[in-house]
Amino acid sequence: MAITEGVNKLITPNNQHIVTPRSCKIITSLADGVERIAVKEAIDVLNAQLEVFLPIIEDEYKNTLLSDESRTEFDNLVLNAASIESFIDKPLKEKYPGKEFHECWQEVYQRFQEELITRCDVLITLTEDNENDYGEYAKVKYARVINKPILIIPCDTNKGFHIENYTRRIEEELESFEFINNYNTKTNKYQKKIKQSNDEFINNALADKLTPDNIETVKRVLLPVYTKISLIAARYQNLYKNSGLAVYLFSPFAVVMVSLAIYYQDYSNVFYSIEFILLFIILFVIRYADKKRTHRKWLYHRYLAELLRSTIYLALAGKKQGEIKITPDLRVAHKPNEWMIKFHSQVIEKIEKRICTTNNLEAVKYFITEGWLNNQIEYHGKNAIKLSKRNHDFEWYGWIIFGTALILAFSHLILSAFDLGEGFEVYYEIVPFLAISLPAFGASVGAIRNHREYARLSRRSKNMCQTLEYLKDECSKIKTNDELKLWLKKAEKIMLRESQDWLMLMKYIKLDAI
Repeated sequence: MAITEGVNKLITPNNQHIVTPRSCKIITSLADGVERIAVKEAIDVLNAQLEVFLPIIEDEYKNTLLSDESRTEFDNLVLNAASIESFIDKPLKEKYPGKEFHECWQEVYQRFQEELITRCDVLITLTEDNENDYGEYAKVKYARVINKPILIIPCDTNKGFHIENYTRRIEEELESFEFINNYNTKTNKYQKKIKQSNDEFINNALADKLTPDNIETVKRVLLPVYTKISLIAARYQNLYKNSGLAVYLFSPFAVVMVSLAIYYQDYSNVFYSIEFILLFIILFVIRYADKKRTHRKWLYHRYLAELLRSTIYLALAGKKQGEIKITPDLRVAHKPNEWMIKFHSQVIEKIEKRICTTNNLEAVKYFITEGWLNNQIEYHGKNAIKLSKRNHDFEWYGWIIFGTALILAFSHLILSAFDLGEGFEVYYEIVPFLAISLPAFGASVGAIRNHREYARLSRRSKNMCQTLEYLKDECSKIKTNDELKLWLKKAEKIMLRESQDWLMLMKYIKLDAI
């Protein structure tokens, strides 16, 4: 029962206001011995869902088990599994031709263990004392390296369990679920947005000939969730962008106050007081944005909204969305077990049995082309132009400000060199002040431009237009339902990749004062 107690401690939040139901999923290779004891307890007591993840293909893996009884037990447990997946999808002899089984097994098994630990929220281990490189000790060692929470159940029953590397991550995930579930749907903002969503996806001539069951599923299940998450993403986006704008605007004014204090020393206390207030506001805004995690919440909710947007179009077209795969190169963006992926998976589970394949090929093609692709092409085309213009404008603002400062500094140098003091007293007072202040405003303009990522996002929208045009061209060539299924699968992968690229692009932009 130590496993049950430890897991309950991990998933029970300190925030007593969180009432979202919690469930457990145990990811395991069903290895011989104590691992199966833990699995049985998790299933029987915690009512956990079983997900089997094997290092090699199932038939080959079963040959590594110790006995026929073990293989029979393995088969019985697999019957209760929600899914079964292999880390290596080919026999080892095909994957590593010319090598003996035991040669490649250790290498594969080590990489498999790392992948297994990456996928889980908490590593449960029944010992930490066995220093076998490919056993429990290796798992614990790797979990410590990546700072993964570890629930350690000692083999000595006299010792209680203990938890290492506990973080607020699990509680933060529960808070995210709770916030979405309890979002107020009675506000005017929500009602207006849900109407816009219905008009965009359903209440138009493009969707008239689609399967009614799919339309109803989207309307009842997907649109309310999509609308909530879009509004939450917009809220955090505004908070983050406005925080950045405040920081980068107040910073040069703080420099101005110092300049004024130097020039007007009789009022220096006033100007220094204003500078202090501005710096305090900057610090407060940065700390507030960090504490509220506005940047991360904006990105994660927007990413989830884009996943759901693709899900809506795929559902209307009669395609059940597959599992989201995270390739190693994209794990900088997010891990396979991030809360957005869990949330999306639960939404998919709700609708996958309700999605019906449609036989009206031309209606689906028309809907995809006009409702999905052309809509996105138009959006990204306008977005690319808008962001490119803003980037160009901010570049010019910066050049104008720095150019003006350069001219003023040069003119001051000329006046000083020729000792032209008489008649230029006011000029001598103003020029140094502007020469000090203008570069600060120029830096502020550059910081805002970089903070908003106008250039990179503009290029991304241009690239997205090209990708969508390619998909549109491929869609026009579809002649059969089988070809449509293949196209939808390709489109799903491309849209997912684009969303992950955007998340990876934006994730590590940090709000800093100048």
